[in-house]
Amino acid sequence: MRRQREKGRSDRAYVVINGKRRKLGVWGSQEAEQRYRELIAQPDEQSAPRLPEPPPPAETVTVAEIMVPFMRHVLKTYAKNKAEIAHYRGSMRVVMADCGELAATMFGPKRLRRVREAMVELGWSRRYVNGQIGRVKRLFKWAASEEVIPASVATSLATVEGLRAGRTVAKDPERVEPVDDAVVEQTLPFVNPTVRDMIAVQRLCGCRPGELCAMAAEFIDRSGDVWIFTPPSHKTRHHGKSRTIALGPRAQAILQKYLFSDGPFFNYRTDTFRQVIRRACDRAFPAPEGLSAADRRAWQKSRRWKPNQLRHTCATAVREESGLEAAQHVLGHSRADVTQIYAERSARQATDLARSIG
Repeated sequence: MRRQREKGRSDRAYVVINGKRRKLGVWGSQEAEQRYRELIAQPDEQSAPRLPEPPPPAETVTVAEIMVPFMRHVLKTYAKNKAEIAHYRGSMRVVMADCGELAATMFGPKRLRRVREAMVELGWSRRYVNGQIGRVKRLFKWAASEEVIPASVATSLATVEGLRAGRTVAKDPERVEPVDDAVVEQTLPFVNPTVRDMIAVQRLCGCRPGELCAMAAEFIDRSGDVWIFTPPSHKTRHHGKSRTIALGPRAQAILQKYLFSDGPFFNYRTDTFRQVIRRACDRAFPAPEGLSAADRRAWQKSRRWKPNQLRHTCATAVREESGLEAAQHVLGHSRADVTQIYAERSARQATDLARSIG
């Protein structure tokens, strides 16, 4: 029995049974004592402890039922990667539409191929379909690790190979080509000064748009004549790989005015950065009058460029200056079988290059 102090009236007695508070009446009264003994002797159904319901048998768990907790896991794991969450949602929608009510144990390789065909019919590229199928496989692998379904379900799905070039009707994505410097220069007058600085920095160091948007003073080592930017997150971080970006004198001159800002230098996300450039391209290269809506869209699409193309422009210049190895390091394209000696040597080459050209 516990006592609750009251101001202006008699104190009250109460008791907590199974986490639920029960009022007893006035503290010290016979009624409170009697009520207390009754509750302790014969607790009612609401206060009685309830055992958790046993999980349903694996044979009755549907694909939709394992999808819900898995997406909670995805939202927590990729909280800072909105694009990856969107990819998972896209793949889960296709699975849900095709076999959401199917028992998870009945989802085998044939059903996975059926889902893959549905993705191809949506017009997705071959590489994107392979990536989405990999996410579907991770759904069942996660469910097996949580002991919701037998591990044999995930194992059987692993036997489905990805689509190969030339052996599927799925289209291959267009190759990302470098953007010509003259085209970029024509676009610059139609963007604000901040975006202009972002474009200039990316052209000089070849970083990814996401790395550029995350650039902040706290992640830059300015102790040497070449600054070293270590992104807080990057594409291959979950593989245990490091990523450093060298910033030479020209890039440093641009970033000087941002060093005392709180948080990231540029108040842009990757999608808004891309959108600003797209709109600037439409203004820099207006479509001729009299075109149909379809022809107008084709005209605009052929004259638009994306931030990722600046990386390839930078890589082209680096490769001509210092070779392929340095270009791979500047872009952050590392392979598992490349030795640490080669990585260190390419890093030194990239640093020397940044010191000389930007």
